[in-house]
Amino acid sequence: MVKKDIGMNISGSFNYKSINEGVVIDIPENAESLFDIVNKQLEGSRMEAKNAKRLSDVKQLATMAELHYANYGAYPLDESELEEFEKFDNPENSENSICPDDFVYSYRSLNEQQDYEITFCLEGEGSRNLPGGIQTIITGGIFAGATNQTDTDGDGLSDIDEVTYGTDIYVKDTDGDGYSDGDEVKNGYNPNGGGKLAE
Repeated sequence: MVKKDIGMNISGSFNYKSINEGVVIDIPENAESLFDIVNKQLEGSRMEAKNAKRLSDVKQLATMAELHYANYGAYPLDESELEEFEKFDNPENSENSICPDDFVYSYRSLNEQQDYEITFCLEGEGSRNLPGGIQTIITGGIFAGATNQTDTDGDGLSDIDEVTYGTDIYVKDTDGDGYSDGDEVKNGYNPNGGGKLAE
């Protein structure tokens, strides 16, 4: 067996003439600095977090009002009868917020304490299918602008139907059985517990 020696010869030339010359970069007129871009992203995230807290707060306040009704047969007359109302502190608005600076949550009873409304404000483009701006949640935890098509949690059951069945408008599967509330109702099952719906 004969061994072959394979050799490789690489040659070339490099031109270093223009390596240290300056380069002109044109910056577009509408360019934003990295700081501005990151700051906008952070501001958007802060608004989303504040809106999530606001929605959580009003949901808890609505639940407290419903519990008061269950115990006394009437909704609280005003904020003073709504236990711990003062602990729900509306987050400070972000820069350029559409919400008024001094806006706070407000509660009031209606129709001789048989109904209520809680008013709050969402920043930016809003959250959970609700637009930004002043919003109102009414008896049963329904957003005042809700229609038969409004489905806050996207479970296939409208918010108004959720109140009828006693399910949570924020949770797709209220009873936690692995089936969405809408699928259970469509198939004749109770979305708020075991068994079939009464016919």
